[in-house]
Amino acid sequence: MSRLTLVVVLACVGLVAAQTPVSQLGSVDIGALLADSAKLEALMKCLLDDSDGSCTADGKIVRRLAEETVKNNCAGCTEPQKAEFLKFMVYISNEKPEFVPKMNSKYDPTGEFRAKHGDAYRAKGVKF
Repeated sequence: MSRLTLVVVLACVGLVAAQTPVSQLGSVDIGALLADSAKLEALMKCLLDDSDGSCTADGKIVRRLAEETVKNNCAGCTEPQKAEFLKFMVYISNEKPEFVPKMNSKYDPTGEFRAKHGDAYRAKGVKF
């Protein structure tokens, strides 16, 4: 019975976390993640996986920011979150371009976001 209770509690926690507004997720120190190759590799694995199994707490936040950015240009994000995610996008597109097609395929498969917001992001240093 206790295992069932644990599963139910974990499912509820996951459901609440998924419904938490992006603005309440806190911020991630993207600079620290980008400076540590192991953390960056783990973050990219998290972002490209379909499950949360490989994600750290920071990875889950960055994944939500990626989803929200493509969904609505991160309208519910705080300004620090937007700035940190932009820093991430600039870094990946310039320093790790091999991940760009994978990210585009996963988060913007139709190209709608890039068509709508691409010029503004390119002006800030993002290469799609």
